[in-house]
Amino acid sequence: MYFNTNDKYITPEEVADELGLSFTTVYNLLRKGQLPGVKVGRKWFILREKIERIC
Repeated sequence: MYFNTNDKYITPEEVADELGLSFTTVYNLLRKGQLPGVKVGRKWFILREKIERIC
């Protein structure tokens, strides 16, 4: 299975940088379901449009 990580998706690291949060906080929000994301294998991806709506 191939997951295309084009510009529609960003990594938790990028989310943390854009929102001024710590890396750990973003992962905790993902695990709790408070930040919508998709887990592929061991990696998380977040739709960019979801982050843009938060900001």
